[in-house]
Amino acid sequence: MEDKVEKIKPSPQTIERAKYLLNRLSALTSTLTGLDGVLMLAQYSSPLIIALLLRLAKLKKDGGKNLLGLAGGIAAGAGGIGETRTVMRAFGMSPAWEVLMIGILPILQWLLALHPRPLASLRSLITSPGQSLGSAKALGTIQALALMVYYPLEHLGWLSGKGIVRLSPAGTGKAVLWSVRAWA
Repeated sequence: MEDKVEKIKPSPQTIERAKYLLNRLSALTSTLTGLDGVLMLAQYSSPLIIALLLRLAKLKKDGGKNLLGLAGGIAAGAGGIGETRTVMRAFGMSPAWEVLMIGILPILQWLLALHPRPLASLRSLITSPGQSLGSAKALGTIQALALMVYYPLEHLGWLSGKGIVRLSPAGTGKAVLWSVRAWA
């Protein structure tokens, strides 16, 4: 029987292509930006892959038990990837922090760079809101304040979902809802 089985031997070009691809993937995932991009692609494409697997399972005579199991595994993996990205944001380990100043401490630095004297800036906002909102710093200030609301609420919702912080389901839902509103 073994004599009849033809052994597949990859060509030298195929081996070189595989090495090149492996080198590229290794380089991509060794940077924070690349790793987050790969994780984001896996997380956000998983619903499409799951939907395709479920559709294929319906077409199978045996109900596609293997495909259903695979779909469940991909769903669980996508949830884990989402949690990983949440934890990375909690510690400022997101590539977007360089652009958006992700994480509470970088956001505080951003606000202090915009307003070196925060109390005086706050006083002027209260006394003359029209002039303050018309300044060049207004958009950056609003963005920074929105992120200051987003991150603690996102992580409060995540910690509550893990049972680390005790919140009612309604409280967890409100934290998540307001974090998304602040992000938007």
